Amino acid sequence: MNDIPPISECEKLYSYGHLTVYAPSLEYILGMKAKSGRAQDIEDMGEIIKHLRLTSPFEVQKLISANGLGYDFSDILEAFSLAYGMEWLEQFYIENQEELGRYL
Repeated sequence: MNDIPPISECEKLYSYGHLTVYAPSLEYILGMKAKSGRAQDIEDMGEIIKHLRLTSPFEVQKLISANGLGYDFSDILEAFSLAYGMEWLEQFYIENQEELGRYL
């Protein structure tokens, strides 16, 4: 189970009487999915990555870290392969071999 996100990371969806419903941003949900790291969460990460048009696993890593959430970098790479395909991931590996050595 993930922790309840801070209210600063949430947007008010609606209020009715004494009920107010908040939802965290997609960026925060991406981090919560990365923290969980289950197969379905990684698939969800791929969909969020596509929806947000994120283009770099390093960008996602920084986004997740900024929210104070844990992650496994290989899960981020797998989510990108689900979002953009194995050919994209292969090209990313080729272009970023040196920097990837610090993460893998």
